[in-house]
Amino acid sequence: MPGDSPPADFCLVCNKIMLENPHTFLMKTGSERSVLSIFRMILATTGTLIITNLTLPLVQFFGDNLSAWTNTNNQ
Repeated sequence: MPGDSPPADFCLVCNKIMLENPHTFLMKTGSERSVLSIFRMILATTGTLIITNLTLPLVQFFGDNLSAWTNTNNQ
């Protein structure tokens, strides 16, 4: 949870900056930045679809009640 550990918070902020602005840190040409942005969007969409499709089966696995939603959220 944010605020629990300053070094962990620092690492999270650095990772967030790197993910939001990859072209600033990694790429020099426009074509490299374009390819990186395309892969970033494809992977973000893929990750969202995986998480969306696994949430309900996990809730059913944990018992299909309020406690199951809490357990799924904390995994």
